Amino acid sequence: MDAQALSDFSRFLDEVLFETACVEFPDGEWKVIIHTPNPEISFAFDEWEFADFKTAVHDAL
Repeated sequence: MDAQALSDFSRFLDEVLFETACVEFPDGEWKVIIHTPNPEISFAFDEWEFADFKTAVHDAL
């Protein structure tokens, strides 16, 4: 992933609000699902994991 793509992805993540984008999983946990350009790869994060992921992407910039 080049620097521009990472920057675009970071801006996309900043627009995702956990509270409005989360869904309830069968185990009762609430998670946000982030789809990637690769249809075989999606991420599911709880609220704290999502915050950590966004921080890691910001730090990578």
